[in-house]
Amino acid sequence: MIWKLKAPRKIKHFLWQALTGCVATCSRLADRHCGTDRSCPRCGNGEETINHLLFLCPPALQTSALSDIPTSPGLFPSESLFENFDYLLLRAKKNGTPEKVIACFPWIVWFIWKARNEKTFNGRDILPPETVTHANSEEESWRVAQVLPEKVTAGRNLDLHTDSAGNESPLPRCQVDASWVTNSTVFGGGFAVDLDNGTHLYGSIGMKQVLSPLHAEFNILLFAMRSSLQLGVTSMSFQSDCLQLVKLINDEEDWPALASEWNEFIHLLTFFTNYESKIVGIKHFHLSSFQWYFGFIK
Repeated sequence: MIWKLKAPRKIKHFLWQALTGCVATCSRLADRHCGTDRSCPRCGNGEETINHLLFLCPPALQTSALSDIPTSPGLFPSESLFENFDYLLLRAKKNGTPEKVIACFPWIVWFIWKARNEKTFNGRDILPPETVTHANSEEESWRVAQVLPEKVTAGRNLDLHTDSAGNESPLPRCQVDASWVTNSTVFGGGFAVDLDNGTHLYGSIGMKQVLSPLHAEFNILLFAMRSSLQLGVTSMSFQSDCLQLVKLINDEEDWPALASEWNEFIHLLTFFTNYESKIVGIKHFHLSSFQWYFGFIK
């Protein structure tokens, strides 16, 4: 059932490792003679088992309580790892919990594990509200990415559609992309502009870390829009390989976490004289054709 979950393969693999006892908790490491300390690094409990780490540790309990997944006294969370997974995979849905609510649990479990590692290796405490927010954001971003946007025309006369790398868009054209790494303090990105007179321009930037890859993609798009206006180009076909961003703009979805980026996007849009500028989703985006160098990326 874990392999059939709608989640990234790395998360499904982690859940499978948890069920098969392969997660390197302190208790498991001590069993393998990799150290002698069995205690939980987050709460000090004498045995950091896999079930304790994911479900019974106080930060994990608070994370579950703050999430939309309903707890059930005596059923979830319990002292048995298998009972907890059985509840999340089967019984919660049978008890009437909406599938959309349950769908977030793989990310919640994953980020509980990530928070535990931050405490163990970096001494950084990630509070349960932050874990829940990050899990919900990542689940929503991943879910949106699974839906290929269809060609639509927005109410403000922007032509927003998907394209392929082989279908060239009209010039001038600006292709944008971002680079976002978990636990980094910065993210980067750049653009490549092709003008109708044969001129090619390139730009890159590093910024303070943002919440998710989608935030990074949106900020690089804004950077490209500002740069286009600074160059005096007010009619531009923008291209991005981030289908989540394309769908967000196409459908004008209300994402509170992206409110500031959306407001700036609407503001910059008013400076473009040609309201047929395009945001194009490219399924195959070859970065090697753009000679970008980001010295701040490890």
